[in-house]
Amino acid sequence: MFTPFFYDLLRSMGADERLWSESGVTVLGHPDRAENHVTAGYVIGEHFVVTCDPAAEALLRRATADMAPTMQAWQQIAVAAGGELLGTGRIQLLPDALPDVHELPEGFSFRRLDPNNSDDVRLIAEFIERSNADDLDEAEIAIDNLDDIIRVVLDDVGDIVTYSAACPFEPTPQYGDIGIMTSTEHRGKALGSIAVAALCPILRAEGLEPLYRCDEDNVGSIKVSAGLGFEIATQLAAYRFPIT
Repeated sequence: MFTPFFYDLLRSMGADERLWSESGVTVLGHPDRAENHVTAGYVIGEHFVVTCDPAAEALLRRATADMAPTMQAWQQIAVAAGGELLGTGRIQLLPDALPDVHELPEGFSFRRLDPNNSDDVRLIAEFIERSNADDLDEAEIAIDNLDDIIRVVLDDVGDIVTYSAACPFEPTPQYGDIGIMTSTEHRGKALGSIAVAALCPILRAEGLEPLYRCDEDNVGSIKVSAGLGFEIATQLAAYRFPIT
């Protein structure tokens, strides 16, 4: 079902695109990983791929020589090799059909924003000012790095209460990487779910397949994405290893 995504993701890692259908483990040193020393292990179909700092490649090849191609096995191996857990996550895609878009509750409305329009940027800046830094980081919202496609939910006074946006997913740019955040006082009203559902057809109209990433401990995001029909394409766990 997600074969094209597997092909694209594996190619972006410098791996053979056919690996997804083969049971096994591949460790790949990548120069991009040398900058932050982060190592990430991905379940991609039947295969498990580890992308790492080249300095850790020999260590991880030895450690994973007899590893089963599963997330559980990777996490056990990573801890035994002295890895510091940085986070776990999932990348999700829609199998085919777009989710239904429900009406917003009374008093709320949609608006498309332009990241190059000063009035729209001011509105986003005000939303950021009112928001929690951790929530903004989770949704990857930064005033100096706004996404190309932004659609927000406004309250009856014109303030942003839900921010939904997307940009091409860096490893596989034909996918639209969705970010979503609802202000604390308006959570529990299904605004985030409705906003993501409404964003999906916009992405497809612009040639982007909806992609939804979230951390494994983000119960709210997992619930929203599952309710909209997103399914797990890959899971990952990232570590930093001591390198001498």
